[in-house]
Amino acid sequence: QFDYQSVMAGTQEDFVNFQVLTNQIYNELVKAPLDSLGNLNIDKLYFIPDKSLYGLPLDILATEVNESARPNYKNIKYLINDYDISYDYSISSIFNERIIDDGNKGAQGKILAIAPFYDENSEGRGFKELKNNVSEVENVSEYFDTKILKGKNATEENFIDEFVNYDILHFAMHAHIDDVNSDYSHLVFSAGQGQNQDDLMHGFEIYNLSFDVNMAVLSACNTSKGKYEAGEGVINLSRAFSYAGAKSIITSSWEADDYVTSQIMGEFYKNLSDGLNKSQALRQAKMTYLNQASSDKLHPFYWGTFSLVGKDDVLNTGNSESSYLLWIMSLLVVGLILFFVVRKRSFA
Repeated sequence: QFDYQSVMAGTQEDFVNFQVLTNQIYNELVKAPLDSLGNLNIDKLYFIPDKSLYGLPLDILATEVNESARPNYKNIKYLINDYDISYDYSISSIFNERIIDDGNKGAQGKILAIAPFYDENSEGRGFKELKNNVSEVENVSEYFDTKILKGKNATEENFIDEFVNYDILHFAMHAHIDDVNSDYSHLVFSAGQGQNQDDLMHGFEIYNLSFDVNMAVLSACNTSKGKYEAGEGVINLSRAFSYAGAKSIITSSWEADDYVTSQIMGEFYKNLSDGLNKSQALRQAKMTYLNQASSDKLHPFYWGTFSLVGKDDVLNTGNSESSYLLWIMSLLVVGLILFFVVRKRSFA
C-alpha cells in the first residue's frame, strides 16, 4: 500500500519512488500480458483484483519512469492515459454484464442524490462538515433528472422511502469503515426522527435491501476497503451494493477530497450525458481534472481514488435522445437539399 500522506510532500525522492513502484506493478501485471497478446489495438482493460491488489486503482500506475524530471505529477505517463479501465468480481460477471445482451439498452438516468448535513454531534464522532457535497449533487442535476435529498432531509428514512423510484443512486456523504467486521461499515446520513431509523446505513442493512438500479455512486471515503475473506474476496460497502442488486458501483480506495470529488463527479455526469459509457466518462473526468488542477493537487491521491466496478454501459438521457433527433433532422434537411439540387439540374 502507498503512504500517500508522505509522498504528498512532493519531494524529488517521493516523486521518483512513486514512479518506480507503480511502474514495477505495471510491467508485471499489465505490460507483460499485453505484450504476449501482440498488437490487438486494445483500448479497454477489465481487472479482477486478487487479495494483494484490492483497493489499488490501477489507472494510477506509471507506464514509464523519468527520474530526471522535476516533481510534477501531471507529467507522469499513467495507465489511464492509454486505456478505459473497470473492475469486476469474476469472469462470469464480466460475461453476464458485457457480452450477454439482456435487452437493457441503458437506464434512463433518473437519479436520487443524497447530500447530508453534519452538525456538531456528527463532528464529535469524527464526521466533519462537507462543504461541497450539496454543490456536487446540484451539478448532477444539471445533466440528469435528479431528485436531491439534502441537509436535514437527507435521512436514511427518506432514502428508504424513495430509492425504489430511481435508476441511479448518488451518495455524497461520509462513510465509516469497520476493519474488524465489514458488515458494520456504514454510510452516514443526516440524523433522522423516525423511531426505527438511525443515521447509519450498515453493510448488513444494505445486503437486506433490493436495489434494482443501474448504478450506485458511493461518493464517500474508503468504500472499497474491507476485510478479505478467502473464497469471497474483500467484503466492503461496494460489494454490499452489488449483492443487493446494483449493476455497477463507483467506489473509492481511500479518503476523498471534498472539493476535488465535487469537480470530478460533475465532469463524470457531464460525460455520461454526452453519451460516453461509464469507464470512458470516469476516465475523461479524471483527465480533465489533471489538465486543470493546481500544482499542489495533482498527486493521484486527489484524483485516483474512484473506480468503476461492474457493468460498463451507456445511459439513455434526454440529452442523447435530443442529439439523436437532431441528427435525424439534419439528415432529412440534407436529403431535401440534395433532392431539390438534383431536381433542378434535371430540368436545366
